[in-house]
Amino acid sequence: MSFFHRFLNVFNPNEEKLNSLVNSSFLGSFYNLFTRFFAFLSGRLAPNSFFVKNLDNIYFLVLAVLIFALPFAKSGMLGLIACILVFISLVNSLCRHKKFHFSSIHVPVFFYLAVILISVGFSSLFLPSLKGFVKILIYIFAFFSFFEFLKKNPEKIFPVILLIALSSCLELLFSLKQMIFGVEALASWQDTNHVNAENLMNRVFGTLKPFNPNLFASYLLASVPSIFAVFLYSFMKGKFKISILFALFLLLSLITILQTGCRGAYIALFFAALFLVFMIFKAFKHYFIQRRSLKKIILLSAFLIVLCAVFVIFNSPSLLHRLESIFTLRGDSSNSYRMNVYISSLKIFFDNFWIGIGPGNTTYRLIYGLYMVTGFDALGAYNIYLEMAVESGIFAPIAFLWMIFLTFFKSLKRLFDFSVKYKIISIACLSAIVAMLVHGFFDTIWYRPQIQLLFWLYLAILAVVTMKGFANEQK
Repeated sequence: MSFFHRFLNVFNPNEEKLNSLVNSSFLGSFYNLFTRFFAFLSGRLAPNSFFVKNLDNIYFLVLAVLIFALPFAKSGMLGLIACILVFISLVNSLCRHKKFHFSSIHVPVFFYLAVILISVGFSSLFLPSLKGFVKILIYIFAFFSFFEFLKKNPEKIFPVILLIALSSCLELLFSLKQMIFGVEALASWQDTNHVNAENLMNRVFGTLKPFNPNLFASYLLASVPSIFAVFLYSFMKGKFKISILFALFLLLSLITILQTGCRGAYIALFFAALFLVFMIFKAFKHYFIQRRSLKKIILLSAFLIVLCAVFVIFNSPSLLHRLESIFTLRGDSSNSYRMNVYISSLKIFFDNFWIGIGPGNTTYRLIYGLYMVTGFDALGAYNIYLEMAVESGIFAPIAFLWMIFLTFFKSLKRLFDFSVKYKIISIACLSAIVAMLVHGFFDTIWYRPQIQLLFWLYLAILAVVTMKGFANEQK
């Protein structure tokens, strides 16, 4: 084993030792004893309970409701549905005496949670920070819940991807209406200073609340890889009618992302698309060698799509202006505004380097007011890594990046052991995370429940499929 490989494995805890350690610990032993007692009672009191017998089916139904509610429901409702899923998962574990069984990805997740908890305890704004911590806690508990369900029901992983794709397709139909008939801007979504009228874009924002093109673009970046996964899997299984339908939605999604006018999403789309194409050719190299004509068709199609995109951009003054404004920095009011926020946020971070100011949007706003450039108020740092560092200190982004690194390391290491279905699923989930992480450099939309819940769901899927022995069990 090379030195580099040994070094990487330092950050990848052994799952067997990890689970043995957890279950033999005081808390693990107490939990196992409690679940054994609870399972005994539930077996005695409700041996024929319809609810207990169908907990997995009920969970999947509520999960489907959550996925379809993401583009339409308010944040409070999404949080409530996530809590219901956590409750069902907890009851399921108690009734069936399920022992702890973690993936190594859980280790940086727990570390990330612990760092945030410390920042709450030492925050000068305890109550606002506690409120922010509760939101993060719901997301991470939802991750544990997703993981437990999918680990027990791996056959549901592809249906979950399909549900995300269908929900996204439904949202794309709403956006198509906005593109055709136009929408009225609800906020100052683009710099109108010294800009000709023909350079102003009709920015679509879908149905996601609060209405915001950047939030809509981020949701599409997170869900479009699922559309691609269904398209590719259908195509490789010879279901060409289904593949053509999802190919059309895939094309519509790309057009819609461009029409959101979100420049951070443009950059994220570029890197996610590069990653997706590279991984597809890497994972299915032998498949394409056997079918050289198919490889040529795909490369030609990709070239034509790029050619069409270039043609559309250079024949759309508003889109071309929007792209050019990415590089103007202080010449664009939105860019200049973000730079001022970055400078103020960095000052907050350096003054609270180790433990941060405490999590949550309210805590950030109260502290930011002491550092902000006059006239440049902000809801967040407009960079998720800087936001983590400001809220919970230097160890929060380190823990988060460890979690991401380990997820990618394990996924890419085991990718070639998977069946066709799970190769496609893994690549789609990784591509969606790449898109979210790149977009996170320019916006903090990632903190919205519509995006956060998808992020943790993808992470749970990857945590399940990369567990030791999973690839062999599914063959």
